[in-house]
Amino acid sequence: MIRKPKSRKAFRPCRHCQKAPASRPRGLCWGCYKCREIRRRYTRKFLPSSIHDRYCNPPLPPSPTTARAGTREKLAVLCIRAMFGLNLWHPDDGPPAEMLR
Repeated sequence: MIRKPKSRKAFRPCRHCQKAPASRPRGLCWGCYKCREIRRRYTRKFLPSSIHDRYCNPPLPPSPTTARAGTREKLAVLCIRAMFGLNLWHPDDGPPAEMLR
């Protein structure tokens, strides 16, 4: 019986220095990973939960809408607000659909 040679992991060089093998997170070698300035240049694979704070509290829209909830006009307003990265609902928007019944 002939044995196959053990497969080695492919050598993946450090994303920063391109010399040492990348053995740390972010694709960096140990030397580059220890340096905080270098580590900041390369993003994490998984972001911490605090990153959601930037995206979950977008700015308010400049003006409220008079469109009724559930109408095509209101959906168009929501699409425009989402496209510009604004909060979808303004505090002075019309009443929600539950209150209209």
